[in-house]
Amino acid sequence: MFFLFLPVIAAAVLFFATCLKRKIPVFAVGFACLAGAFARIGAMSLKNVFQGKVYARKMLPFLTLNGVEYEWGFSFTRTELVLTSFILFTALLSLVFAKSYLQPEKINRFTMFLCALAFCVLTCIGSDNFFQFFAGWELSVLFAYLLLLLFFERQSVRRAGNRFFVCHVLSDIPLFCAFYMLMSQTGSFFVPPFVAVESVAFTQGQAITFAVLVLVGLSVKLMLFASPLPLTETAEMCVPVLSFAATAALGGLGIYALYNAYVFFAGFKTARIVLCAVGALTAASGIAAALCRDDFKNVLTGMLSSQFGLVLTVFGLAGRDAGFCAYIALMLPMSGLILAAGTVIYALRAQENITRMGGLNTRLPALFWIMGLLSLCCVGFPAVGTFGVWQDLYAALYVKGSFAFAAGFAALSFGLAWAFARMLYDVFFAPRRMMLSAVDELRPVGAGLSVPVAVVLIAALCQEKIFEQSVLDALPRSKALAVLALSLVGCSGLCFGLLYFKHRKNEQPFGKKAETLANLLSFAPIYQTLIVRPCLSFARALWFSVGTEVWLEKFPRAVQKLAQDIQKRQNGRVSSFFTAVSIGLFLLITALTMMKG
Repeated sequence: MFFLFLPVIAAAVLFFATCLKRKIPVFAVGFACLAGAFARIGAMSLKNVFQGKVYARKMLPFLTLNGVEYEWGFSFTRTELVLTSFILFTALLSLVFAKSYLQPEKINRFTMFLCALAFCVLTCIGSDNFFQFFAGWELSVLFAYLLLLLFFERQSVRRAGNRFFVCHVLSDIPLFCAFYMLMSQTGSFFVPPFVAVESVAFTQGQAITFAVLVLVGLSVKLMLFASPLPLTETAEMCVPVLSFAATAALGGLGIYALYNAYVFFAGFKTARIVLCAVGALTAASGIAAALCRDDFKNVLTGMLSSQFGLVLTVFGLAGRDAGFCAYIALMLPMSGLILAAGTVIYALRAQENITRMGGLNTRLPALFWIMGLLSLCCVGFPAVGTFGVWQDLYAALYVKGSFAFAAGFAALSFGLAWAFARMLYDVFFAPRRMMLSAVDELRPVGAGLSVPVAVVLIAALCQEKIFEQSVLDALPRSKALAVLALSLVGCSGLCFGLLYFKHRKNEQPFGKKAETLANLLSFAPIYQTLIVRPCLSFARALWFSVGTEVWLEKFPRAVQKLAQDIQKRQNGRVSSFFTAVSIGLFLLITALTMMKG
């Protein structure tokens, strides 16, 4: 388990190197630590697949409550290993991409925050109690926030980042309330994977309340990047941050929380209907937003929001196994697509408006094929990447739901494929709209940008091997044909969309219509009224009422008193205190290095 600490060790080394102004090969340290952690997780995953080995290591007892001891450590089953492998893989490629994408003065802090965020995500996923879970959960938000502010130069964008952080933190209150409901039922503070399902006896009203609380808590994790409310300028977000923080880190934590909490309300139809309704509405809203926006990153975040909506719909209709497979199948190619879009923006010298691009299929042929194949993976095109996974999803919807459910999901998939078609056409096939001089001065794309995107593409194309085992038993021939037909209908939106936009050429048929539809379907009015405005008002009132007194008076006095108490306990010898701390840290590190997974 020591290898799982490599990301935080890298972050600590880089932090102290910055404080001491020591010259350390920052990128090499971060890459080596993330690669070592990924290799260890990969080896653990293989042992789990072939030997059924489950990893659990308790490292530090920190609390005994009501006769129950809670320890800090890591516990990984197959689900946790798959998710952490995906997260570390994305972090590694985002770091390699950032090395060539960012200015040299920013890569050091980016590496430090990325490693710290990766470790906090591992801490949250590997927890078995609420205390460690919320520590990893909140610290993940903090380091995602630091990554965002690392690239925000304008004051207005910094204020948007502050709203992002406030909404994220305060929206964790519903999730805490949901866990408190579990604690009141079980009498312990263990997280859902370590709580026996039979020990929780929710009534229908309690199950619906629990589902809504979980949904509100994780929806912010999943969809706040695509929301125009707290984060008003998504276009300013750095591509490596968007590809990792949105899809893998915070998105993965949200899906993981839903995956584990789902079993406690799976037997209540009303709770699942609520989940399906929220997912379908989110998917439709994201599709409309992707069709009416022109900024490349805003288009991608609209698609990302739509995909999260599809995942929630699958959870509600077909169960948590199908939903988790849908998340992995959709998010891996989407992460690669965001990095590929960043490569296009880099080549066009920071041009991000897709309506001003066009004609790049001949000028950037490699990127054209990469983005095309990744788009095919995202929509489940036949014989490409995730087509078998999509068929499994349709089969689960058809068997566990009904043909109407599967047809509705096919309609949403068709709309998402249509949005992908619009993006591909505007970027690569539309008549050239930029000034000739600007197009002729394409910035050369180096291996540091193209290699990570190519690796993600290869992984996305090989996803069929990851999900060889279907979530269902073998289907009858009649149902298998219906499932195949539905999956083909869903992905055909890409072909029909390209033909449609080619016929319309320079016209923009979806401008105001799609914008109106996005406003009607989005959660903007409800979300702003129920969550954003109360959270911001509460934070502002709290800051003005107690901020000055706490930070200028009470906090310094508390630190001074603590230092005095420590000094008294050490008989006035401060050096002995630091000596004891150093010995303790040395013993802890030695113990951790001797542990084997």
